[in-house]
Amino acid sequence: MGIIPMVYDEQALAAFERITTVTLGILEKMTQRFLDDPSYRRLFGFSPLLEELVTLPSGYARSIPITRIDLFFDEASGDFMFCEFNTDGSSAMNEDREICNALSQTGVYATLSREGRLHAQELFDPWVEAFCSLSRTHACLQGIERPTVAIVDYQEKTTINELVEFRRRFEHAGARCMICDMQGLVWRDETLWGSDCALDANSSAQELTRIDAVYRRAVTSDIMADLASRGIERLPDMTPAVAYGAEALIAAVRAEAVCMIGGFRTQVAHSKTAFMMLRHPETLRVMSDPEREFIERHVPLTTALARSTVDLAEVKRDKDRWIIKPVDGYGTQGVFAGKGVSQAAWEALVDEHAADDYVLQEYCEQYSVPNALPLMPGAAGLEPFNVLTGLFVYDGRFGGVFTRAGRHPLIVGFHGGVSLGTFVWTAQGESPPTASAGLQAGSVRLRVPAPESAVAPGSAAAPGNAAAPGRAALL
Repeated sequence: MGIIPMVYDEQALAAFERITTVTLGILEKMTQRFLDDPSYRRLFGFSPLLEELVTLPSGYARSIPITRIDLFFDEASGDFMFCEFNTDGSSAMNEDREICNALSQTGVYATLSREGRLHAQELFDPWVEAFCSLSRTHACLQGIERPTVAIVDYQEKTTINELVEFRRRFEHAGARCMICDMQGLVWRDETLWGSDCALDANSSAQELTRIDAVYRRAVTSDIMADLASRGIERLPDMTPAVAYGAEALIAAVRAEAVCMIGGFRTQVAHSKTAFMMLRHPETLRVMSDPEREFIERHVPLTTALARSTVDLAEVKRDKDRWIIKPVDGYGTQGVFAGKGVSQAAWEALVDEHAADDYVLQEYCEQYSVPNALPLMPGAAGLEPFNVLTGLFVYDGRFGGVFTRAGRHPLIVGFHGGVSLGTFVWTAQGESPPTASAGLQAGSVRLRVPAPESAVAPGSAAAPGNAAAPGRAALL
């Protein structure tokens, strides 16, 4: 028995698009308030260096060019609670692609395809198109017909196969593209330079090449840790003439010599502090009534894990209600759910991290679906798997779905979590989909409603009132 992928129809995708439209609008408003208001900025508790980075100019209008909004989506009701907002490090496009490629070779897929239009998603090209569209508005790219794009990450932390596929798609779109290790960047002669770390070491392409635009996959926490390891606590008064590694990238962005998508300002939404600040009165003050209701309904209660803000004894007693997370992290590193550990372990974890930069958040019960672990010795039949739904957004437009499932409170690979392929279903006899948003299914673009500025939860058009999406099994 193999995994059962997620299969969504167009009605479900339209609900997802409404969710992403409202959510991104809220996050963009919060980020803009951070940039405009120093007193509001201080409420986030960012270090002076991180504040300096976040407020650097980006050269384009959108604060959050790419995000994957992870949420716990209840298929039965259409309701949901947010889990986290991934920004520049948003990934797993290739996981979905490879799983769907494998499942499309099965007999069940062939049968379902005859009964309707069953398609894998296209998660690469829409982002490349969005990247190119945004970068063309940056002053430094004016007059450059074929820019050189560098996909930048720390080589030891990246998912290289996904970046190689992105490099291929950028080149197909007409750009030069290379994958650069952050540590290999050089800033000199008012230019950012790098070499392709994914090519053969003997290739002439290992020579330094001028970089015009950066697709930043390196998450801000990794950059901050890198800078801290070298004792850097503030930006220098002047942009240096020569710099290396992360300092080279920062110098180039500061001098507006490259277009970096996304800018450091995406950290406002990515940090777990965002969940506290979304409910803060100063944030709610700039939101519309429907947006405030949306936040109240879908953002879990979150506060700092500290003796000054919560009753730690009560947190320990009611362990199944809570989950604790680092303020800045990814991949569930350092995340602990009370439901997933013993009482003694939970009490020790609360004590251990009460003095750290951690948040305390209400644990969200997850929607479960029947599934099976592939290649599981002795496995027979189906069992419930909790589902985490990731909604990609590219330059403000819904871009597709990534799904992960697991049998434990934390849905992640080292806790037995698995990635599920996501397919799109269009029934036989329906009109062919037409394009009005960035989501593609193979060579077919899906028809989805035009974005709304805000949707009041509980209204006829609200995501919570959408019909439950359909699923199909590929066993």
